[in-house]
Amino acid sequence: MANGKRYVLVPGEGKRGDASEESESNESGRGGSKESKSAVGSSRRFHGSEKVEEIKEPKPVGFFDFFQHMRTSLQGTEWYSSLAAWRIRSIMTGTACTTIMLCALMTALLLPDLSQILDFPHNVWTDLIMSVSMCIFLCELIALSLTDVHYLFSFFHLMDVIGTTSMIFDISFLLGAKANEPAMASKNSAQKRIMLLRASRAARVGARAGRLTRVLRVCKFVADFGDDDKGKPMDETKVEKTSIANVISVKLSNLLATRVASLTIFLVMVMPLFEVMNFPQKDLSLVAWVDQVTAVHREDETATVAELQKMAEFFSVHSYGPFAACAGQVRGEGEFICEKYYEDWGQVQTEPARRSFVLMVHTPDFLVRFNMARPLKVKAFLDLLNCFFTILIMVVFGVALSTVVTDLAVTPLERMLGTVREMANTVFRFSSNLSSAEKDEQPEDLTDIDSAGEMVLLEKVVEKLASIALVQTQQDAIEDTDGLQEDDIGVLSMLKGTELKGSQRSTAEETSVGRKGSRKIRPTPTLSTEVHGVDEDTYNSLSTFDVFILSPLQLNKLAYHALVAHPSGIIALSGEEGEDQLLQRFILTLQKGYNPNPFHNFAHALDVLAGVVRMLKLVEADTFLSDLEQFSILVAALGHDLGHPGQNNGFLSEVSHELAIRYNDMSPLENMHCSKLYQILGKPETAIFRLVSTDEYKEVRKVIVETILHTDMIGHQPLVKDLNLIYQVHQEVFRSSLQAAAPTMAGGRRKTVRRPDRVLTRSKVMPKEATVTEPSEIFGMPENKMLIMNTILHSADVSNPARGWEVSKKWADVCIEEFFQQGDQEKALGIPVQFLNDRENLNRPNSQIGFIEFMIAPFFAAQIWLWPILFEYGENLSNNIGYWQDMWEEQTKPSQEDLDKVRNRVAKVRETLSCAAMRIMS
Repeated sequence: MANGKRYVLVPGEGKRGDASEESESNESGRGGSKESKSAVGSSRRFHGSEKVEEIKEPKPVGFFDFFQHMRTSLQGTEWYSSLAAWRIRSIMTGTACTTIMLCALMTALLLPDLSQILDFPHNVWTDLIMSVSMCIFLCELIALSLTDVHYLFSFFHLMDVIGTTSMIFDISFLLGAKANEPAMASKNSAQKRIMLLRASRAARVGARAGRLTRVLRVCKFVADFGDDDKGKPMDETKVEKTSIANVISVKLSNLLATRVASLTIFLVMVMPLFEVMNFPQKDLSLVAWVDQVTAVHREDETATVAELQKMAEFFSVHSYGPFAACAGQVRGEGEFICEKYYEDWGQVQTEPARRSFVLMVHTPDFLVRFNMARPLKVKAFLDLLNCFFTILIMVVFGVALSTVVTDLAVTPLERMLGTVREMANTVFRFSSNLSSAEKDEQPEDLTDIDSAGEMVLLEKVVEKLASIALVQTQQDAIEDTDGLQEDDIGVLSMLKGTELKGSQRSTAEETSVGRKGSRKIRPTPTLSTEVHGVDEDTYNSLSTFDVFILSPLQLNKLAYHALVAHPSGIIALSGEEGEDQLLQRFILTLQKGYNPNPFHNFAHALDVLAGVVRMLKLVEADTFLSDLEQFSILVAALGHDLGHPGQNNGFLSEVSHELAIRYNDMSPLENMHCSKLYQILGKPETAIFRLVSTDEYKEVRKVIVETILHTDMIGHQPLVKDLNLIYQVHQEVFRSSLQAAAPTMAGGRRKTVRRPDRVLTRSKVMPKEATVTEPSEIFGMPENKMLIMNTILHSADVSNPARGWEVSKKWADVCIEEFFQQGDQEKALGIPVQFLNDRENLNRPNSQIGFIEFMIAPFFAAQIWLWPILFEYGENLSNNIGYWQDMWEEQTKPSQEDLDKVRNRVAKVRETLSCAAMRIMS
């Protein structure tokens, strides 16, 4: 304690780079503040990022503050933010739960009165259904109280408590009336509880009807959205969860529903209270006649029947009347025991099926039973009308008020805030392209567009515009390092968080472009069947290129040809003596580093290399990738499975293999491939990147490592998602570029169109007019370029199902055989056998259908949307999945039901690929 106050040491929020904050932290760190030392009660030194804050004493909590405190406490618990609480909230707001609650509500409101109208003779089914409804309401009450802070202690919470509690008066084994017991007209009559019953039931009607208003309003908006969004992609029509307009709309709906329900309940519950003090209007004829008959019976018992006949005649014109009479006496606690019954005295009424409709009126020595079925049924019917009328008032007026407020306030606000969101998207995208350093400092800005509210976005837009202006004004001063001393450059490096160099520095792109501009003319190597095993047409064919027919020597020669013949081969072959031998040693070393696996062998590596060469040509990679980047992908393709043991990552982790331990179960195979490849690249006799600069070598390593790591199938689905996202974000650009693409040639083939109106700038093509945006510019964006390179290598790696059928089937067979060999090892080791590795149980055609359906088809469909020229991959996939389907039908002889399921799956795959291709031609 210091000066009667309490203090605590907390971490500071300032940056160490700020001089004022640093001085303050140093001052407190050196013990300059005695108050700070005494506050913590310790002699240890403070860190520069810590400060002392005063602990404020809690204020007294009032009655209403207590409710708010309870809500805040609930919201701050681990339970409230747990997965279980989230699932309960999702279930309570789901369609199924809403339907169940609506059925339970209708049951609670209507069943007690319907049981009287329909003459239910007992309470068994009524009590059972009402008990179930009460339990449902109780579960809802508890669930919402524990998972929704807005519901806790709200108006609806109070009404639900009252309404749920009031159900005990409708259940016979609690406090409700029993259907098989007649009512006794005495001072203890249940009629005195009518006001309480009506009030509680009205509260239940009001609270539930107020919630029905919200349900109806949600249904209305869902219907409207469905009409407006037909034909649009899902991403474009998705309603933002954090939209302020939506939040305001929901709050207004709740507020209006609460006010309407409160007013209605007030009228229903309070208006009858004004009649409490009025003179009780009650039918006294029943008691009067029973007293008259009793008096006659006491004076002359023989005249009792005549008096009963007069009573029967009096009630014959009413809807109710006597049907039985007896003489006796009262015993015990008011129980009347009949000793003599009177029959055939002209009674009109008969005993009702439901005994609770019987009203017994008696004196000490005479009792008459009255049939009150008709008036009680009328009363129950009127109660039903009252329920419907109350609900109708709240629903109609709640919807009407919500619609008016939505049209006047919410809809214009949604349009205005939608403009804010679009402006934020534009500004953030522009700023990300403007400065990669800016993006590195604030990587969360792009995601804020989807997760933040519009007011937050508006603030960030202003901040972003200010930062853009700051970057523009300071960019030249920071980048121009000519004449600066090394100390000055070091300060700028620390300020920027990157390494700056003097005027002699060069980037990988600039060096690459310089080399491209001075590219040496050298003859393009030709393929010969005698030396390489294939001719030029076969090598370039997606469908017929088959490495299985090649010898190891031909594989080696073909790998050399692929690297040398590609335009980016200038990176390794600059004309110096001995370059050819160095590149050949590199390829031979790689070939020896591959194990003789059925699938992951050097033949597969060469096949992937050829696929990358083909893909680079089809997507016109030279318009957005530098020579250095393209050649890096080629090298990565040739070494992407180097040293593969023939087992997958799951097996290595399961058996605690050395690689899994070394790389912490995080893509151990892919990390090992990178490591082995760079061990070879690091040797002088195989250092094919010896001519590149230090910065270029860093760029090469970044491309090779990241592309190989992305061949791990664990990154497959994120890759598909990112490709789809690129198209969705820039779909206008891709649509407009279709007109510039080549029209279909004979047979539906496409050709590449030369674009002479472009100039080469750095590593991508830029249009002469800055206002025109092309797909190549999108692919060349820093945030997209690495994704495209990952896609090119991964596509070649998994393109086997998209090849011609004969080649595709060969690859599928050797791949499955390698899986089976791993499965044999798993059985021998006694570990779980992975599904695709079970030699005895796996159905090959069905596994290939699933592989194409879930993995390959969505991946290549996403690429076809971006690159129309890849349509042949989609055609081969459609054909091959059909061949696998025919093989599956022939082998398994499936039932008609199974056959229909598989055919539907295959049809959906073909439809997905067809939609991508048709979109291109539209």
